[in-house]
Amino acid sequence: MKNTVPQIRPAKPTADPTVLVVESAVELLESIRAALEQAIKCRLLVAPTAAQASRFIATEAVDLMICNVALSDGQGVDLIQTLHQHHPNASAMVLSGEPCVDDAINSLRCGAVDFVSLPVDMGELVDRVGQALARQLRVIRKESQIARLRGAVKKLSDSRRTVSKKVDLLCNDLITAYAELARQLEEVRNTESFRAAISPATNLEQFLRHTMDWLLRQMGYANAAIWLASENGPRQAAYMKCTIAGTPPLVEAMRTGIIPRIMHDGLIHADNSELRKRLSPAELPLLGGQTLLGVHCKYLGKSLATVVLFRESAKAFSAEHAATLRVIAPIFATALAGIIDRDARQEHPEKTPVEDEDREKTKKTDEADWWKRGEAAPF
Repeated sequence: MKNTVPQIRPAKPTADPTVLVVESAVELLESIRAALEQAIKCRLLVAPTAAQASRFIATEAVDLMICNVALSDGQGVDLIQTLHQHHPNASAMVLSGEPCVDDAINSLRCGAVDFVSLPVDMGELVDRVGQALARQLRVIRKESQIARLRGAVKKLSDSRRTVSKKVDLLCNDLITAYAELARQLEEVRNTESFRAAISPATNLEQFLRHTMDWLLRQMGYANAAIWLASENGPRQAAYMKCTIAGTPPLVEAMRTGIIPRIMHDGLIHADNSELRKRLSPAELPLLGGQTLLGVHCKYLGKSLATVVLFRESAKAFSAEHAATLRVIAPIFATALAGIIDRDARQEHPEKTPVEDEDREKTKKTDEADWWKRGEAAPF
């Protein structure tokens, strides 16, 4: 008998979304069901096995699937692929009791929009499910808009009067769509450029150098610092001087002042007047005449680093600079987590004389290390 994929009727933006929860642990499954039924208006389906989940996927219009990486009769990643075969626009969230970098990467590659470490507070899970459904609703509305545009184009040929009215509407939509497409293309360009810049890095030092070199090439000459999370709070791991030296008083003032603020807010983009309101008394005489851009980088909900750039207020950072920093923050955090995980596995790395010689040669010739060697900016 020939296998065919059922044709599912597209969801309407006003319809309650259908959420499928797949979890072999009965107590956790019931906890998730109770939390979602109480907090989110949706049509809820639950399945303790991959087989039952597959039957739901084949017969129901699923908008969001929440599944565990490891099920009693299969893998969550396989279910994501099945979900997208039947419902290309559906979203998936992955749960894992033993989260690791490989599981997260595999899930994201298969199309998951979120990776949740267990145990998780049910309130936090409900919030993340709500965010995933909101993204899904935007996708549905965008599809509806595209369908509406196609209908408008078809009607343009009916009459001269209809053409006159519909062209105006179409032009407005096309302008909006073009602006959105341009923004998305710019994000893709920046993310791919950043990935290419950090890919040659083989250790933490090289990774930080390449990151700072890329940031300065994108945003212009500035004072730049990267702070890493530690048990004793944020510690400065890299600093590039443009106009202000990274003196101990400045480092300590930022450590207890603006860095915690960035970690709390997620991103700070402040001109001189706004920055002065945010600075601590210790920071004000040191950074009072600056404009600042900073982002907090997290991976799997864990704080890993904070990236900060600041320079004279006359050369303020633009909204495009802030968008660039925001879009590369998760890529930076993911790559940093991979390096940290790799270093943790290599507790006693052995280096041969040839490797030492290659490392010294790389330090001398690495283009990203120009600022550390005291050379003029190559851009």
